[in-house]
Amino acid sequence: MMRKNFLQIALMAWLAGMCAAPAEEVTIPDPGLNAVVRETLQKPVGPLTKQDMLQLTFLNADGRSISSVEGLETASNLSMLDLDNNSITNFPIADALTNLTILGLFNNHLGSFTLSNAAPKLTLLDIGFNSLEQCSLPDGLTNLNFLLLEGNRLTDFT
Repeated sequence: MMRKNFLQIALMAWLAGMCAAPAEEVTIPDPGLNAVVRETLQKPVGPLTKQDMLQLTFLNADGRSISSVEGLETASNLSMLDLDNNSITNFPIADALTNLTILGLFNNHLGSFTLSNAAPKLTLLDIGFNSLEQCSLPDGLTNLNFLLLEGNRLTDFT
């Protein structure tokens, strides 16, 4: 009787392992961003997973020759993101990073910047010294204490 229970439990455990969802891999194609994410996570090799990306709360990627932020949208627990002094031309992932309190995009190549209501915790936004002609921020950014826009060519600020 005991052996039968043991075999049933072993079979159920094996089946549970077979049915468990594999870790979902994340691709970060930009070499500079990939390198700094791996350094921060202390994971120099192997696939990056969504679970790995959820561990990121702080990322200092200043001056890493980054031109694309693709893949970073899975780091939804980021509260501080420093992407200053890179070559970023657009930042389409702002809505996915709902825990951001500090976002630095100083001295990139942004032509426009739009932020929806998804950034309620944002306290500092630095988008100075880009090529901004258009900037759109939502009402209700009640925690925003610092907004840095100098050095742009703004013709439309909403």
